[in-house]
Amino acid sequence: MTDRHAFADAAGAILMKMAETRLTALLAEYGVADRRELPLSIQNEVLQRAVVGTAAANFPTANLEAVARGIESFAHPAFFPALERMWLATKGGSDAFAMTRGVYAAVVLAGFGLPVAPFDLATGRILAEPSNDIDTVQKRFSTDEGAFVGYNVCIAPFYFLLTDCVRSLRRLVPAHPLLSEVKFLVERAGATLPPDPGLSFKHSMALAYRQPGDAVSTVALHDPSPTGGSVMLYAGWQIDGEPRGAPNDGFMPFPTQLLRAVVNDMEYAYSLCRPAAAPMSVH
Repeated sequence: MTDRHAFADAAGAILMKMAETRLTALLAEYGVADRRELPLSIQNEVLQRAVVGTAAANFPTANLEAVARGIESFAHPAFFPALERMWLATKGGSDAFAMTRGVYAAVVLAGFGLPVAPFDLATGRILAEPSNDIDTVQKRFSTDEGAFVGYNVCIAPFYFLLTDCVRSLRRLVPAHPLLSEVKFLVERAGATLPPDPGLSFKHSMALAYRQPGDAVSTVALHDPSPTGGSVMLYAGWQIDGEPRGAPNDGFMPFPTQLLRAVVNDMEYAYSLCRPAAAPMSVH
């Protein structure tokens, strides 16, 4: 990996060093001293048990589900090449409301625990059952490797806010009735809107976490004028398995701006699996 993940790599190396004793004991249960003597599937299982057990014992606030998921994904030969490709592809930024597409993006998102599926933009429907298994995702995108990557906004553990103009966001959120739920999420998190950037059409994004009992709807406030900005909130919920508050039965293409955050910041990456209780994060 490159320097952008140097901190995460160093932290992982320390955790692996701490897990050596636990790993040795687990290998002894199989009668071996080196995990490479075991079948690959067993190797990954033993390594995962050792690292997750060590994390639980030494870091009680750690996101253990994310740790376990990361170990499983990092061991997959398709994950790191896809991560590298997506880091390069999103390095230059994109349109504020661009939608993610392609098998490499799908592999990265699945690798971090988000169930995804090919999404048909014309019909607004997913083309397969969503999955976060990398092999399954590769297979489902094999017929169209450039397909849009869809996810279910009604069950995702996060809400995502996008704007192409911070000034418009600052003006609209306090007063526009369609953005009352955005105002609610900001206030609940104890967060503040981004400061005035000093110019119009400065892009911004924010991530907020779902809480039990939430009924937050998707909102698309589009201003076609050349002087006003637009705002999009990806949200929704379910009642007895039925989607509410979102179009397309709850499925939407994954935003490219969030993908860019995911491949550059492990906090965003791990939020796809199971977020910790945290305030709204503005990027």
